[in-house]
Amino acid sequence: MKSIRVFFTCLFSLVFSAHLFAQDIVRLDKAALSGLGLEGGPTEGGAVRYGKTLYDGDVFNVSVAAGNGPDNIEVLEIESFGVQEFCYLINGTATFIGNDGRTETFHTGDFFVIPKGWGGTMITQGNHLYQVLLVVSDDRSDPVPDAFPTLIDRTNMSGLGLEASSFGPAGEFESNRKIMWDGAELVITIMDVEPNSGDFTDMAEEFVYVLNGSATLTAVGGEPQTFYRGDFFVVPEGWDGNWTVDGNHLYRELIALSAD
Repeated sequence: MKSIRVFFTCLFSLVFSAHLFAQDIVRLDKAALSGLGLEGGPTEGGAVRYGKTLYDGDVFNVSVAAGNGPDNIEVLEIESFGVQEFCYLINGTATFIGNDGRTETFHTGDFFVIPKGWGGTMITQGNHLYQVLLVVSDDRSDPVPDAFPTLIDRTNMSGLGLEASSFGPAGEFESNRKIMWDGAELVITIMDVEPNSGDFTDMAEEFVYVLNGSATLTAVGGEPQTFYRGDFFVVPEGWDGNWTVDGNHLYRELIALSAD
């Protein structure tokens, strides 16, 4: 009887250790990104609110939010935005009118940052629903002076205007990059690199959007996971494994990391 207990104890230990050992990359739920399976409904004021958390990590949270007011438009007066948000607009438009009169409108497909401390009028519109993907750090910083929502430049996302760099243990791979937002809570960067493969240990938590090419990530003890242009994924804190990237000369990605 003792030997049976020892066997099952060892088996459980091996299964539990393997679960911890193979730490899979988190592929963001495409159904939720398409507006399916969100939770919520109408509010007392006549607006509707839906949402779903897609990733709740050690460093940041990723969620989908959707909503609108009557007649497919909602106007919000914001005294001071409480967090820094990195946003991907899935559906509709978002117009920000600052207290100083500055105005910026973002459209479907835009990436942008709402800095902590921004104040003014936010107007959202959509075909029934305004929908956005949000990345919010667990860290909290002081409000940003003269803060105003900022578009992630489409020219840079297209691979133009990046700064020559290198990548790899010895800098052996051609690379280009540019920091798009250097905040106190999140840092947003565009990076490209020629096709290569390498092993990484104890990685920082990282939100990734593939702009060009493919990335195949294989956790130690795990199975390969491949991501292509248009895919979103998160590398968990402390991840160990192999990255293999490929593309028509250059793989390119948009990434968000904690500022720490």
